[in-house]
Amino acid sequence: MGNSAEHVPIIRMRTPRNAAHVERSLLTLVKTGINAIAAGAGESLDPNFRPNVVDSFDFTIQRQLSHRLTLELGYIGRRITHEYQPININAVPHMMTIGGQKFSSAYASIMTQLGCLGNVAACGGAIPSKTKTVNNVTSDNPAYTAYFNGLTPQPFFENSVNSGYCKGTFAGVAFTSCTAAVAANEAGNFTGQAVWSLWSDLDNGAFKFARSMMNTPVNCPTGSEIGCSGQLSSGVAVSRKLNRNRVTSRPSRSGPIPPTNIAEPPCWTV
Repeated sequence: MGNSAEHVPIIRMRTPRNAAHVERSLLTLVKTGINAIAAGAGESLDPNFRPNVVDSFDFTIQRQLSHRLTLELGYIGRRITHEYQPININAVPHMMTIGGQKFSSAYASIMTQLGCLGNVAACGGAIPSKTKTVNNVTSDNPAYTAYFNGLTPQPFFENSVNSGYCKGTFAGVAFTSCTAAVAANEAGNFTGQAVWSLWSDLDNGAFKFARSMMNTPVNCPTGSEIGCSGQLSSGVAVSRKLNRNRVTSRPSRSGPIPPTNIAEPPCWTV
């Protein structure tokens, strides 16, 4: 996605006053692909893209049995070829398995322990406040850390998060597991059910493996580098997949039959 800098000519303009500025600007322009580009529909640039074709057909037989009774039997069908199926290639890889556990299972387990699955309104209701006030003095609340330390460790987080992240503390109390560190630091995303934001935060240095999201910074040690906004600014990258065909049919007086021959989207594994 994007062009490498080595394929784009760099024009250097030098004058006594603006030489450095112009050179920096041109160097920024050639960083295509790692400069927070916005996503757009790519099919308009694809010479092989073709719109889908829909063929509809029906067949009906009617028979008058008497002057008061008529019998009708019908069939309605539709055939779609070259069906357009947009796929977000910047989605959370929920099927990723580390430590013998999928991310989706680890996430669901934490959400269950936080009380989020049975009642959305009660999600995170048992989490203590992050601060406490005693004699008009407000400070961090150790009970907040203790609560998350009581969560059952999840193999995915225990094996995918780096040790530096797991050894953090809050209110002077150390996290006893990587799961506790993740749940405490990302409590807002858990209770808000913001899975994309949760993964994006962890993908920016907390995971042991390389970046897996296009919006994650490419190279940002000081915060001012060109790649600090990642490869994608909009958060959604849409690719396409064309199914060969899909056929749906139903009798005229009954419910629809589930479509057949629908390809599954590709899995993203690490």
